[in-house]
Amino acid sequence: MKDIIVYIVHGYTSSSDAEWFPWLKSKLSRIGVNVIVLDMPNSNAPIASEWIGHLSKNVKAIDENTYFIGHSLGCITLLRFLETQHDNTKMGGIILASGFVRKIPKYPNLDQFIKSDLDIKKMTKMTPNRCVFSAPNDNYVPYEYSCELAKFLEAKLITIENGGHFIGQEGFIQFPQLFEEFRRMA
Repeated sequence: MKDIIVYIVHGYTSSSDAEWFPWLKSKLSRIGVNVIVLDMPNSNAPIASEWIGHLSKNVKAIDENTYFIGHSLGCITLLRFLETQHDNTKMGGIILASGFVRKIPKYPNLDQFIKSDLDIKKMTKMTPNRCVFSAPNDNYVPYEYSCELAKFLEAKLITIENGGHFIGQEGFIQFPQLFEEFRRMA
């Protein structure tokens, strides 16, 4: 797996050393995967153009050995970034946890990330490996929003019954189901 690169994009108010990201980076590194956990700019007051621009600056090339993992706001950011790629771009896969593609009423400051005409067909052509993780007890992103994202992307939906929002403050610091799904994809 030494030619594989994984980019991990965190969500709102998070960072590269929060949640389950350090654990996943360690697990993936041990099996020879090159992992880059990006620190997105101004995480507490994110601006969509800055986050997408940050991905453009840091993701050097995308090919069949490139995988993306997003969490929460990082999911829609990844989708917006991937939409800017060439039509013939191919990637290894994408895994999204607690993702959404519509406005969340209690977070109007994140509305700028939502794009009503997102080119999902383009993204589904990039890879057959698409997966969305969600939890019915997510208090930040409604479960049905992540289910909607999975349907929208024609992605495999994996429900973790007590996963919450998959964040450290809820005790979620390891994500073995996501690791196993990556291994299945790669």
